[in-house]
Amino acid sequence: DLLNVYAFKSFQVADTVSASTGGTFNGQVTFGANTAFNSNTTFGSDATFSDNSKLRIGNSGDMEMYHNGVNSFISDFGQGKLIFTTNGASLDIYDNANGHTMAEFKNNAGVKLKHQGSTKIETTATGVDISGNIRLEDNAKVIFGAGSDMELFHDGSNSHIRDNGTGNLFLRGGGQIALKSPAEENMVVAVGNGAV
Repeated sequence: DLLNVYAFKSFQVADTVSASTGGTFNGQVTFGANTAFNSNTTFGSDATFSDNSKLRIGNSGDMEMYHNGVNSFISDFGQGKLIFTTNGASLDIYDNANGHTMAEFKNNAGVKLKHQGSTKIETTATGVDISGNIRLEDNAKVIFGAGSDMELFHDGSNSHIRDNGTGNLFLRGGGQIALKSPAEENMVVAVGNGAV
């Protein structure tokens, strides 16, 4: 019932090897078919998987990690969540080819989404900070208020500021309020406590 195997160079498993009380392989070990580890297993060096060979985790193969020759996959087939945890300062998604961070999830703090290493969207304690432009397609709206009370959008031909609420629409300015043409010509100029 007990099999001790000592491999100092190369050892190939052709069928089934059972080591009920443990074993040590000091050289390269090649597993040519499905291999099950039912207890703690320690690798003192690299564990290499060929293309499309999968590391399966869970009694029902609930999670898989593998490379198909082009892309790398972490796949979750279980009924629960796929959860990434860290005790470090942050969990980062990194672009090895270009040497910069693409996304940064800071522990007990904000999330940063980056473009070529430059932060474009960052969550804060009070909301979201955005660096750069926000581009919306035609008829896509910026909507304000719990009841969609105000909308900003472009319909492909015209631009709209639409107040759907029950109150008034106020435009406030510390100086003049001017409506201008695309050529920067004044069409309407309103002066505080003065003429229009």
